[in-house]
Amino acid sequence: MSDTKILIAHTMKYKVLDLGLIDFNKAYIIQKENLNLVKSGNCDGVIILAEHTPVFTIGRLKSADNFILSHDKIRSLGIDIVHTDRGGDITFHGPGQIIAYPIFNLNKHERDMHKFLRSIEEVAMKALSHYAIASFRITGRTGCWTDSGKIASIGIGASSWVTYHGMALNANTELRFFEMINPCGYKDIKTTSMKEMMGHTVDMQVLKARLLESFEKVFKIKLLQTL
Repeated sequence: MSDTKILIAHTMKYKVLDLGLIDFNKAYIIQKENLNLVKSGNCDGVIILAEHTPVFTIGRLKSADNFILSHDKIRSLGIDIVHTDRGGDITFHGPGQIIAYPIFNLNKHERDMHKFLRSIEEVAMKALSHYAIASFRITGRTGCWTDSGKIASIGIGASSWVTYHGMALNANTELRFFEMINPCGYKDIKTTSMKEMMGHTVDMQVLKARLLESFEKVFKIKLLQTL
């Protein structure tokens, strides 16, 4: 990235929306509204934070083989199943998991989706480092990993180089739900959470602040006050 682009990035202001606990489909509508806002040029960018009511989301790399339980059984447990337009395969979202949806115009950064994915991974790793949780990448497998298992999943969509969808970081997540699927399409991985690794519940508000600080550092942006 040139010095000029770095300077421009420093001057851009991004707003933050914290939706709290919200249904996935309702959050998706809000994502698309803000996607159109950023595409129109009326906003530099948006980061949406949320937790979702229990849902399995399926990305463009969908495979029916990655459900261990039947759809009927899953729905009988009160868990939704939603097909999405993000990258990746299947994952779980639920209370205790922080979702970060970065709606960024890559025309103002770099039009490099692979680099964007690596940057989102870096955001998660920086936030986790505040809790002395060592995390890392695995070549060819998007997301963040620890010696205890995968701790963050990432699936991105884009329209005219404006991104949406994003990252799910397991903080206090109930991990038993991941046993109902092959997370992200892999049969050979274990999923973990910050709570499992640390032995105690994570303060979600503090973690959100850590994530936002990491977004500012990694992308060299300024975040407006959370709305």
